[in-house]
Amino acid sequence: MTSPSSKTIFVLELADREAFAFEAESAAIAKVMVRAPWFIRALNRFCDARGIVRDERPLLPREATAREKAAYIDYRDEFPEALGSLLVVRLGLP
Repeated sequence: MTSPSSKTIFVLELADREAFAFEAESAAIAKVMVRAPWFIRALNRFCDARGIVRDERPLLPREATAREKAAYIDYRDEFPEALGSLLVVRLGLP
């Protein structure tokens, strides 16, 4: 069951093919998170392992659409043990 969260769900798109959703307290914090060295390293490892070529555009998170929020919340609710951590969910793009 979904519990209310004071955090906002953001989406980070890569190369117009991949999208990842995560929660942050604000847009400013989301921007700081996606520029953090640990986040970039994890993202690069994910992309390298799957042959995804990232372009050189800056990482710009945006607020999730209603559909993206629903997908994130479904995943979050399925894995409640991840609630104490940063959960980044890969979204399927049409």
